[in-house]
Amino acid sequence: MTAQSLEIQVRDTFGTGNARAARRAGMVPGVVYGNKKDPMHFNIEERLLVKHMKERGFFSHLFDVTLDGTKQQVLVRDVQLHPVSDRPLSLDLLRVSKSSKITVDVPLSFVGEEDCIGLRDGGILNALRHSLPLICSPGSIPASIEIDLSTLNIGDAVYLENVKLPAGVQVAHPEKIETILTIAQPKAEVEEETGAPADAFPEEDASAEEGSEESTEESDA
Repeated sequence: MTAQSLEIQVRDTFGTGNARAARRAGMVPGVVYGNKKDPMHFNIEERLLVKHMKERGFFSHLFDVTLDGTKQQVLVRDVQLHPVSDRPLSLDLLRVSKSSKITVDVPLSFVGEEDCIGLRDGGILNALRHSLPLICSPGSIPASIEIDLSTLNIGDAVYLENVKLPAGVQVAHPEKIETILTIAQPKAEVEEETGAPADAFPEEDASAEEGSEESTEESDA
């Protein structure tokens, strides 16, 4: 994955007061840490950060930042959002090196939907996962993992063991992941196979109610 440039402004002051002042000026305060180096505080334009946040796979993107006059590569580790407005309040970046082994969430990309037999027959795509936690070096982070749907029929499923990963990439905690997606039957067909809904027999219900009323009248008598 090619690193993108991220413009940040290193700052020497930090604390609650400075963070609030930065936000009033249209900036988002942040900190970069890791790779056995001291943390450094910075500001980034809120407009610029929001633009990057809208990009698919934001948390798996590799970014170039300039710190102490040198270009370093970082990954986004956390973005704190305002509980009401969802505006970014702070940004955490993690320094990485070529020899680092990191865990990142990489988005899944479903391809071949237009050729999928199951979907053409009315099946429903039931995606149980939209990303996978992968362990790899920074230079090996894939932009996405493709899942081909073109050969799937109704009732078919894609499991983790069916997913092809690039060389040098492995799934974190694979024992916790099994099914990626299924092609489910249309709801109408499921109802036909399992029987009609409970309210499909009004005559029987009415007869039962009449019998109940008659029994009640007899007992009252």
